[in-house]
Amino acid sequence: MSVLREATLGMSIRKRLVILTVISLVLFPQFSINLIAPSGSEGMQSPVPAEGGLMKFLLELPSEGLYEGVEAVSGLKEWVLDQQKAAVSHLREMGIQVLEQHWLGNFIVARGTPSQIADLPDELGRVRSYPERPLTQDSLTAITPATSYGSDDWEMTMIRADQVHDMGYYGQGTRVAILDSGIDADHPKLSGRIIAQVDLVNGDSVAEDTDGHGTGLAGIVAKVAPAAGLLIAKTGEGGLSYQIPLISGAEWAVENGADVILIASSLRPARADGSDWLSATMDGLSSLGVTVVAAVGNEGPGETSVGSPADGRNVIAVGALSQMYQILPSSSR
Repeated sequence: MSVLREATLGMSIRKRLVILTVISLVLFPQFSINLIAPSGSEGMQSPVPAEGGLMKFLLELPSEGLYEGVEAVSGLKEWVLDQQKAAVSHLREMGIQVLEQHWLGNFIVARGTPSQIADLPDELGRVRSYPERPLTQDSLTAITPATSYGSDDWEMTMIRADQVHDMGYYGQGTRVAILDSGIDADHPKLSGRIIAQVDLVNGDSVAEDTDGHGTGLAGIVAKVAPAAGLLIAKTGEGGLSYQIPLISGAEWAVENGADVILIASSLRPARADGSDWLSATMDGLSSLGVTVVAAVGNEGPGETSVGSPADGRNVIAVGALSQMYQILPSSSR
């Protein structure tokens, strides 16, 4: 029995799926997205006035020990939103509009004037500018599941997915959430695999994929783990997306029982050490038993070029390899 076979037999289905999904993402570098950050984005402390004098901002509440002793996501969500009540009341009393409340990361999205924001007491929370970071997609080539493994499926034979399938492991009982451009639900290789979907860009219950990127990612998962259920959250379209929909998508995915969350997007932080806001927020998911897999980005070959949230301390970062087992120059590291 090979080392791979012995190791695989000793793993849970979920861990096998995570490992195989990670490797498959490594072998499909064209599905990485770059989240472009403007200069000086590291601090995110100074909201920029919008038209009409009002501007969106984030109020980040204290989150120390937020996930300690959590037994159920529903309990955590209820507890966090209850803790936010005082802050919400204070904001409204000041005439500030409360737009969204998020339990993941414990923050509130609001809108107010510069003077209102300046008058916020420090003990209420940390003020951050609203993170409007446009995403750009590198490639829209779709990948569809294979029914057999031939010369064109070198990436599958390289990770020995066929051997794992021969042992009867196909990702049964696992839910994989894909936060991307949606999905083509009518694709014959993906039909019947979708457990739930949501469009967080247009506020719809159907996550229609208009550019094929999310469908391609779903094809990767369907190849490696054809029995896994898919949770699809549309967090971007037309090559653009934003951080807040990613957070909303992660919350939705967890509430729908996701075991693994795939994020093929990255924000180039000032320091690739996991200290930026997005990475820290996604890091919390590991405490809930959810594995986050994120693309490192295409900012290589320079050192410390890994993007967020892939640089998170509890996030599995995925780079890009060639058929010759070589790291592609464009892959961040």
